[in-house]
Amino acid sequence: MPTTLLLHAAPEHGERRRGELREEEHRRAAGFHSPVDRARSATAALLLRRAVVEITGFPASAARTARWCRTCGAAGDHGRPVAVGADGAVLAGVHLSASHAGAGVLVAASTVAPVGVDVEQVGGVRFAGFDEVALTPGERAALAQVPDAGRDAWRARAWTRKESLLKATGHGLAVSPARVGFEGAGLREWPAELEADLAGGATLLDVEALDAAAVPAGHVASLAVLSAAAPAVRVLAVT
Repeated sequence: MPTTLLLHAAPEHGERRRGELREEEHRRAAGFHSPVDRARSATAALLLRRAVVEITGFPASAARTARWCRTCGAAGDHGRPVAVGADGAVLAGVHLSASHAGAGVLVAASTVAPVGVDVEQVGGVRFAGFDEVALTPGERAALAQVPDAGRDAWRARAWTRKESLLKATGHGLAVSPARVGFEGAGLREWPAELEADLAGGATLLDVEALDAAAVPAGHVASLAVLSAAAPAVRVLAVT
């Protein structure tokens, strides 16, 4: 039965279970400069493998992930996460996404359609120039109507919706988020040359509405599924 799964954990999970990381996961975590970033990367790696186990039924020893780059067209050490078999080939029909920021680490997995997940600290969007880089003119006009106290949360929500959708399509931030516009959770602007990516539709969900415990206080998170029908999502806390 097609399944969509969302896993969440605190960054400390990866620190406590660092000994379970595989060589390539150690290398990826080591590429981050700060200890907390390394812990978040380790946690995401463990959650990705757990997601593969949960969604495929593979034994933990057989669950493997890699990265796939849409530009390169190959699995390797960069790009979006993918599930791979023992031969390194990407497993068709198993879709993964990961995000970490602040105190939040989220992983999405689906056999329904490609997925994207993004979590952001509300304070993470509080910098000069964000609106010009990240928002469409229509969104900037909408933001002007939001009371000052709610503007950072509005910006963070807009950002996570954009990035989750761009992750689901495999483009990531190779496409400017200022070319993707939302009105609430409804997509209003999308690059014309990329229309084929959304031929099957897209559903945007606020993660807090699925399970408030999945998103730490002071953060927001969004989940995108490239399906016109909203899937049932199972949320799993990993400790």
